[in-house]
Amino acid sequence: MMRMAKHYPDQQLKRRVMHWSLNLRVTRSGS
Repeated sequence: MMRMAKHYPDQQLKRRVMHWSLNLRVTRSGS
């Protein structure tokens, strides 16, 4: 994830992080 950060723009990265953290939350809740 950190390596990819350099290839993505700041806004896109923030969106990705938010989506990723949301997915983690849902996965944890589902489990």
